[in-house]
Amino acid sequence: MNKKWVRLGDLSLSVAVLATALVGTAHAGRRTAAPVVVNSTSRSASGSVGSARNSSDSIQWIGCQTSTSLTSHFITCSAADSTGRSASCSMTGDENNFVLLGLSAMTESSMITFTWDTVGNCTSVLISTYSDYVPKAL
Repeated sequence: MNKKWVRLGDLSLSVAVLATALVGTAHAGRRTAAPVVVNSTSRSASGSVGSARNSSDSIQWIGCQTSTSLTSHFITCSAADSTGRSASCSMTGDENNFVLLGLSAMTESSMITFTWDTVGNCTSVLISTYSDYVPKAL
């Protein structure tokens, strides 16, 4: 029987090269910028909090605000895009309890989308929080 001996140093180097080849290059993950867009025709606005905050202009912003008392809830969402086009909507009453739950999950990495009717009542509010939305920078 023909035996071949491998030095421990050579084996370590071989294992390291093999592990690098199998694992590949490390990536930091997908990053998605979502600048604020206000569309008055479709009565919708969307954008991520982080993208608005990190934008090179000083115009765009997006957010929602809640005010709650023992007897009612009031929610306002508003936004402005880089052209200065702005929009807002509001809703009040007990029927928006589910919207309040959604807003409580909003973070600096959230994407906000809202729509409104012809008199400015919010008809939908969507909060999406995914790892690829760019977080707010200081």
